[in-house]
Amino acid sequence: MSVRENGVAHLSERDCWEFVRYFDSDKDNGLNFKEFMEAILPCDDLFLRSDVTQRPPSDCPSHKRLLIHIETEIAALFEKEIEYHQILSVTKADLVRKKDWSTCAAMLALDPTRDGFFGFNHILSFCRLNRYNISDN
Repeated sequence: MSVRENGVAHLSERDCWEFVRYFDSDKDNGLNFKEFMEAILPCDDLFLRSDVTQRPPSDCPSHKRLLIHIETEIAALFEKEIEYHQILSVTKADLVRKKDWSTCAAMLALDPTRDGFFGFNHILSFCRLNRYNISDN
């Protein structure tokens, strides 16, 4: 079943190609199993990633399809991931087109100790300084 057949009609072939290109770490124009796992599994829950990857594989011969609700959710994940990257790309492009933008100045704004490194607390402080409401969730 294609992405369009799973209810995601507005994505283009280019969108799908960009998705593959983003997760294709070895640049072979396709996703191997490791790259697929990076794309499809949550990156912030190592316990869940471990649990999912250690489940025994169900029998899924090449002529048999996944359950429809699983295919639909995978298609929805592709759609959300692609939309996220589209928004992020536009935001980055808008930022770098600004004449007063500098990567060095931006890094220094996040790295007040000038040690070439910033972490969670630096991002939190920067956001609060710029009046972004940061929640605990």
